[in-house]
Amino acid sequence: MGIPIFAIVDTDTNPDLVSHPIPGNDDAVRSIRLVTGRLASAILEGKAEREALMEEQRALAEAAAQAEADALAAEAGETGEEMSDEEAEHVALASMPLDDLAQMMEQASRGDGEAEGSEA
Repeated sequence: MGIPIFAIVDTDTNPDLVSHPIPGNDDAVRSIRLVTGRLASAILEGKAEREALMEEQRALAEAAAQAEADALAAEAGETGEEMSDEEAEHVALASMPLDDLAQMMEQASRGDGEAEGSEA
């Protein structure tokens, strides 16, 4: 399959069967604890970095949506016309937080969006 294999290799094993051998005692509790602790730390660090990146992207998307909504509102104000219902709905959706929008779309896809729509 071509999947690289990382493994702790003890002196009683064949290291040629492993793509990336890690010399160590695979029978010692302290050795295993050290390796798994480092792996867990790396995983948690990666997840934290991913969350920070996703939060940054979410904030940028919300800022862009707000800017678009502001531009649409300003455009409607410049022409002196009232916004149509469709334009007002577009502005409301553009300024809605992404989590709320995702929840609304999920409910609509399940078919229970009518109850949500009556609350707004």
